[in-house]
Amino acid sequence: MSTLTNKYESLRWMADAAWRRFDSRRSYEWKANFALWAAFGSITGFLIGRPALDTKSCVFVTVITLFIWVGYFTFWAPWLHSSNARDQQTAYHWENALRRMINERLPSHLEPPHDWPSTSLTVTAGDEPERSAKGRFDYYKRIFRVFWCEPSGIWGNASALSQLITTTLLWVLVLGAVWLKPSK
Repeated sequence: MSTLTNKYESLRWMADAAWRRFDSRRSYEWKANFALWAAFGSITGFLIGRPALDTKSCVFVTVITLFIWVGYFTFWAPWLHSSNARDQQTAYHWENALRRMINERLPSHLEPPHDWPSTSLTVTAGDEPERSAKGRFDYYKRIFRVFWCEPSGIWGNASALSQLITTTLLWVLVLGAVWLKPSK
């Protein structure tokens, strides 16, 4: 087997591995979302079918579901978006290396925009988060800022935006089932 063939196979394997990582994470992303949505729906159904809760129980359910909702919006969704962007860019990088190797170029109308899926979401060499708590905090703070504040974040990703809207609506239904029943 020639060196060129080995290089081609290696590049193809790396592109496929990055894409499989992205695809695998995406399947778990949806499974986790469906589980969370089913839990919120079940809680809502359970609460609607029961007599009104006392104030202490209402506060307890609100705090627990608020904790889950804030964790989802603060950590889970931004981390997923960042990880997916990194794997998409990695796959695209190796795919381009394969194209260069066979002297092919992607037609310009198929090229992603320059910042796709957002270079600011990825960690580049020398930019890895420090192992300290402060380093990890700064890393997640940057991911959070990009996810919520930049056009390439949540506002440019219809899938992530629909997941967040669905999660919020179901959480509001839980709160409605908790607080809008006449008290005992």
